[in-house]
Amino acid sequence: VVWDGLQRGVLDADLGTWAEALQRLEVTWIAPMLNWLRRNPSTHLYLYPASADRFAASARHLRRWWQRPQPLLGYLRGEDGEALVA
Repeated sequence: VVWDGLQRGVLDADLGTWAEALQRLEVTWIAPMLNWLRRNPSTHLYLYPASADRFAASARHLRRWWQRPQPLLGYLRGEDGEALVA
């Protein structure tokens, strides 16, 4: 599956559009995939971002990766700790 929902906000340099797309990504893809991994502990999920990287996840990795769960936008903070996007 290729998901290009963030592309429009990046191309238009529109942070609001990008943030909305990021929320849609989290709700429609990320959360369901994490739930699927929890229900199927012997499976793996591989994510290939638009780079040469590959990220693997399994049910046992979830605790390590998501020790402090928060919405994806929660990770976007400026140097002063203030949210970059409302």
